[in-house]
Amino acid sequence: MIVYRIANPDYAHDLSGMGASLFGGRWNQNGLPLLYTAETSSLAILEFLVHVKGVKGNLKYKLLTVDLNSDDIENVNSLSKKWTEDVKLTQDIGTKWIKSQSSLGLRVPSVHNPLESNILVNPRHPTFAPKIERSDWYWYDGRLIQKT
Repeated sequence: MIVYRIANPDYAHDLSGMGASLFGGRWNQNGLPLLYTAETSSLAILEFLVHVKGVKGNLKYKLLTVDLNSDDIENVNSLSKKWTEDVKLTQDIGTKWIKSQSSLGLRVPSVHNPLESNILVNPRHPTFAPKIERSDWYWYDGRLIQKT
């Protein structure tokens, strides 16, 4: 399966999930590595854009196309109607999935575009063998970022 990731160029090629381990995220608790990716490049850009704050002008990042070398992706079980407001719930779901190692990836809905999905990738899964197919520069257009 092909997935997309956008990141600071200094860390873009690090597919270890270390950043998510250090800081936690919507789908994982601190201390558990997780690689956040998206099914489309445009969703990867949108997901990253919502975290950019207090920046003016154009931002230069790396947009990666990653082949997971596996189609072992399961779908998240049903979520409550207010799942987007309950980070503890989503962290518990993701943490349980990571620890179970039931699949390489978990397809979850995007908070920012519920018609598309993110793919959570467990770097500790025994079949984890991603290959970066492309690494392109991506410049965020300054018009997309709210001026502070």
